[in-house]
Amino acid sequence: MRNAALVRAASNPPRNKRALMSISEFRSPVARQYEDEWMRALASVAAMTEDELPPKRKPMQPGSIPEPRHWNRIDEASATRLGTVRHAVASVASNLGLAPEVVLAPQVQRYSRGLPWIRRARRATRSRSAWSIAARATGRSI
Repeated sequence: MRNAALVRAASNPPRNKRALMSISEFRSPVARQYEDEWMRALASVAAMTEDELPPKRKPMQPGSIPEPRHWNRIDEASATRLGTVRHAVASVASNLGLAPEVVLAPQVQRYSRGLPWIRRARRATRSRSAWSIAARATGRSI
């Protein structure tokens, strides 16, 4: 089932099965066998308040790294650094006649030491790790 069909059904909820079948994606044999469930789901969503609906965006997990396409909005300096790294990698790759991904994997390009969410994740991980707790208890620095 395509998201567009679900959005179409949710934005203009069908009143009956016949109206549901007017949406082309719901006419497939697989979707048809679940038409009662679709109708129940649409009715239950229509009865929900705004607060009961799921968030429009998936909340970020603590210590996770956001998608690079959102970096401009979150931290412009990090987005600029990533752009600089990507430009340098592309330049080296073109001189060598290779794809930029071969010179430096995109995942490595994103894990720059200066990114604020990396520092936060390291601090959070460090503060909860067993070795950190042991170091504090013994007074040794690791």
